Amino acid sequence: MKRLYIFIPILVVAGIIGFTQLPSSKSEQTKIDETTINSDTANPQASVADPSKDLIIGKADAKATIIEYGDFKCPSCNQFHHNAGAELRNNYIDSGQLKIVFKPIAVIGPDSERSAVGAYCANKQSKFVEYHDALFNYMWDNYYKKANYSVESQDLLTTDVIKTAVKNTSIDTNILSTCIESGTEVSTVAANLTSAENSGVRGTPTFIINGKNVVGPQPYANFKTLVDIQLR
Repeated sequence: MKRLYIFIPILVVAGIIGFTQLPSSKSEQTKIDETTINSDTANPQASVADPSKDLIIGKADAKATIIEYGDFKCPSCNQFHHNAGAELRNNYIDSGQLKIVFKPIAVIGPDSERSAVGAYCANKQSKFVEYHDALFNYMWDNYYKKANYSVESQDLLTTDVIKTAVKNTSIDTNILSTCIESGTEVSTVAANLTSAENSGVRGTPTFIINGKNVVGPQPYANFKTLVDIQLR
């Protein structure tokens, strides 16, 4: 499988100016010049997602859309989840204005694929968001909060560990594990990687907003600017 690099960039729109391969506790605050974005074509993405196929955080018919390519093992994806992602939920998603369509890709190790497959398995139970949050919180609480990034190179997220991570949710873990082990969703995850490469994604997390690639766990203000353009 082709490996993408994980990075944290300094600039957000229309290309990568600089990045580091090590996770950082903070991203540099940058401003987006709204005049560089054509508001007449501000939301070229589909306005309605399909809950039976897509992994959606928010309402499927929300006006604004963020497409997120992420990896459950990625520290920078975890940083987004706990920072800008949480603010987006509080200010836009919970009110039904915004949805995030999450496309898990396997770029770090075999457990990247296994955990991505698990997301689609959880979605079959209509429990994707619970799964998503539980897995990112598990990695944060046990590893990344302590700056233990060595686990990236370990095949950590076995099916049993995934079951442990989601044990306090309403997910049926027996059905979940059977689905993961069946491999029925492996092709879906592989298709996400192809889609990412075709979209110019070079690492995780990458967000597609208003037809632009936004790279890394950017500050909330940067996401807010692009979401507000869609809501005009």
